[in-house]
Amino acid sequence: MTIAEGIEEQAEQCLRNISAALEQAGSGLQDIVRVIYVVPHGPDFPAIFPVLRKHLGQVRPAAMMISAGLSDPRMRLEIQVTARRGSGA
Repeated sequence: MTIAEGIEEQAEQCLRNISAALEQAGSGLQDIVRVIYVVPHGPDFPAIFPVLRKHLGQVRPAAMMISAGLSDPRMRLEIQVTARRGSGA
C-alpha cells in the first residue's frame, strides 16, 4: 500500500484500480459516463491529460475538476467515476 510521488503515476494507479473495480461489476472504462477529479493543486491537472487519453481513449464522460485538499498529503489526485453498464457498447 504505497503512494507514488508523481501525479502521473498516481493517475495511472487510480485508473487501474477503477478499471479493476468496473470489471468486477461486469463493466469497463468504456462505460464511464461521469468523472470527478479532485486535485489539491489545480495547476497540476494538465499533467494527467496523457494518462487520461491513454486509458479513456474515445470515452467522453461528463467531467468536473475540483481543487481541494485530500486526506493524505502525499495524495496528488483522486478520481471518482460513475459508469452505466453497457453504455459504451
